[in-house]
Amino acid sequence: MYTLSCSGKSTSTPGACTATIVHEGLNEEGERVARERAEAQLSLLKDIQADLEPVDAVFYSHDVPWQFVGHEYIGALEDAASVGECE
Repeated sequence: MYTLSCSGKSTSTPGACTATIVHEGLNEEGERVARERAEAQLSLLKDIQADLEPVDAVFYSHDVPWQFVGHEYIGALEDAASVGECE
């Protein structure tokens, strides 16, 4: 489990988002996965974090996808499906 915290636009350090991993009960693999997921989510927030309200979001390992898929990849699949190249 981990928490993503963003200070929000109304604080003295606007937009600073951080992740805190709860290590209790996690083995080495679980810690690695939690760290990778938290870092991936922080990278998604990087460009908009200064515009967010203050927030703390708690994630359990089953709350997020195993892998993030880029918009370009999804768009290519949708384009291929629209012309019948994939099913």
